[in-house]
Amino acid sequence: MVGLLAINKSPGPSSHDVVEEVRRRTGGLKAGHAGTLDPHASGVLLVLLDQATKLAPLFVGLPKKYRASFRLGLSTDTNDIWGSVLAETPVPELAEEQIEEVLSSFVGTIKQKVPIFSAVKSKGQPLYKKARRGEEVETPEKEVTFYSIQLLVWKSPEIELEVACSSGAYIRALARDFGERIGCGAVMSSLVRIEVGPVTLAQSVSLDGLDPQNWGEHLLFPQDVLGLPVLRLMTEPARVRDGKPLFLSDLDGLDDFEKGQAVFVENGSERILAWGHLAESADFLKKNPSQPAFVYGRVLV
Repeated sequence: MVGLLAINKSPGPSSHDVVEEVRRRTGGLKAGHAGTLDPHASGVLLVLLDQATKLAPLFVGLPKKYRASFRLGLSTDTNDIWGSVLAETPVPELAEEQIEEVLSSFVGTIKQKVPIFSAVKSKGQPLYKKARRGEEVETPEKEVTFYSIQLLVWKSPEIELEVACSSGAYIRALARDFGERIGCGAVMSSLVRIEVGPVTLAQSVSLDGLDPQNWGEHLLFPQDVLGLPVLRLMTEPARVRDGKPLFLSDLDGLDDFEKGQAVFVENGSERILAWGHLAESADFLKKNPSQPAFVYGRVLV
């Protein structure tokens, strides 16, 4: 089985806790999430099931959209409201235009300093473990993209935002950096992930609404979420299971795809058998039918 569930995670449990509960409610299926949500955060958490866990690298890079609140006038060691307070500063009078101008300076591809309380590793150990031991660590910078940052509400000392960003962007770090530029500090005070790729909060199911009898009704399929083309296998599925070369004559639907195009391969019953990419362009393969057409990424049977 190759499918996934969009879980509407509530604040409190870790992403790992949610995966374990999904595994229990689906009868012990192998499961794994495709992008961590902090325990205090809520919203869309994609949980890959069974053979779909082999596709995790394709899902973790999907863009995200969040609704977040920042508390101005406060700085903490975790960059959110649940950390230890480092400083409290009076919040100045700010017009919405001033706030929007500062927020717009983060839109685009930028370098973002990773929070010290994060799972990013330094010398083989997660940064948060070093932070809990009181070690001083120089946190790395990473390149992230903010596609849009929209101010929804400004009511001192809180702002509410909608943020569309690349995978790997830290909203806590955005709060920290916004606070530094505004001059009074800021921390994230709430976070809801409302979209992962094309999957929305409205498509998600809460754990309370998931049980051993109905979980199949909520299944999503990788080809729909990722939007990758699907080629139909015209030969025996055993060829894919055994990782044997696939040629132009073995695949229906190549059309005018280019070399390197990522695709799924399915059988006649629309069961996904493998993920990979084209070894050459469709034009080249038509002229060289003895050339293998498909480079395996992962076999899913």
